[in-house]
Amino acid sequence: MKRIFAIAFVSLLASGKLNAQNFISEIKAFAKADSIQMPAPGSILFVGSSSFTKWKDVNEYFPGFDIINRGFGGSSLPDVIRYTNETIIQYHPRQIYIYCGENDLASSDSVTPDTVFNRFKTLYTSIRKGLGKKVEVVFVSIKPSVSRWRLESRIIETNKLISSFLTSQQHATFLDIHQSMLLPDGNVMKDIFIADNLHMNAKGYHIWQRIFAPTLMRMKNTFNPVVAHRGAWKKNGLPENSIASLNQAIALGCYGSEFDVRMTSDDSLVINHDPHYHGMTIEKTTYAELTKFTLSNGEKLPTLKEYIAAGTTNNSYTKLVCEIKPSELGKEQAVKIVDKVLDLFAEMKAEKQVVYISFDINMVNRIREVNKKAKVQYLNGDIAPDILAKENIDIDYHFSVFNKHPEWIALAKQKEVILNAWTVNDATPIKDFLKSGFDLITTNEPELVFELLKNQ
Repeated sequence: MKRIFAIAFVSLLASGKLNAQNFISEIKAFAKADSIQMPAPGSILFVGSSSFTKWKDVNEYFPGFDIINRGFGGSSLPDVIRYTNETIIQYHPRQIYIYCGENDLASSDSVTPDTVFNRFKTLYTSIRKGLGKKVEVVFVSIKPSVSRWRLESRIIETNKLISSFLTSQQHATFLDIHQSMLLPDGNVMKDIFIADNLHMNAKGYHIWQRIFAPTLMRMKNTFNPVVAHRGAWKKNGLPENSIASLNQAIALGCYGSEFDVRMTSDDSLVINHDPHYHGMTIEKTTYAELTKFTLSNGEKLPTLKEYIAAGTTNNSYTKLVCEIKPSELGKEQAVKIVDKVLDLFAEMKAEKQVVYISFDINMVNRIREVNKKAKVQYLNGDIAPDILAKENIDIDYHFSVFNKHPEWIALAKQKEVILNAWTVNDATPIKDFLKSGFDLITTNEPELVFELLKNQ
């Protein structure tokens, strides 16, 4: 194998495809940054060409993760092979994302899909030689673009070859972003690129974010207390309790995404915080009537079934923190709502991914009665942790409750009751709750909590 790799590498040099001088300044810049602060071993590494280079705010897209970006613009696979030690091996990452091969195809019509495939195999062999068989290697499929649409058939063939190869490898993944950048008619989206029609704008990177997020490897035993309150809506101006805000919470790598459930007059379970929607009382209105009005981003009012489906698609990490809202129609109706919610999570095989919360202690008790194993948290702030512990119920209280009853923090820990505080949005109280050892923090500012966690 060593002989084959050496021959392939010498062949690249001899063919002139690998010009060691092309990227000296970029490699020196990486070395200078490393001399100031060397990234910790076990991080996630992005390496390859300009689609990574230009993703300068990648850590803002994935604030729950430490990502090293070592993309260098204009590079092709021979360049990455040449600088494997400098851009990959020395960092000892736990997971490597490679975006490269597009410039190879664009460089000459003589560069075939087989050429790119063989170059990738050379790089893959080099990584395995330097880091072993267990590091996770992810090849990001070559993207379509407006300016290089003439290459589309060769791009598709290259992606197929690499995908087929990685299917047979352990600890290796082919990540398909290509299909998601196409319109239903098969043409490439045009509004996801900057003026050169080659490199992506923020909308394009948000597509990548949704696809990358479920595949990012979290370090074992990493502390993550972040629950996005009504989803991660605030920073990007999304509607609260929308599927878009749920997807953003998942993309950020939040522990949980909280949302509110109510039931309509025709027994449809819908996602909405307030008891009224566009002036209509939800419990006294049919779902069809409610859907005459959309959310601010054009989404229709989501049903719980749609929300669960969205929250379990390509997501096995972020919990669905389901607040079942009290009913104004009495205890019997409250029991009916609880039972319907629990039945739906069971039907959709999502019971392990849900945490139930409620202000109504009768609803909380009903959840515990029906499902002894369910994760349940009480919201109202009027019952001490030791009493709730007897029923295996955790607490999710407004942060002011803990100012009034600071002794409940130690008591909860003593009784092994999970501590969750809502809705904590400012840096000082967030730091205080982290220092006090809270298990979870429910917030409208998940990005801020992740940033504070990094700086702890």
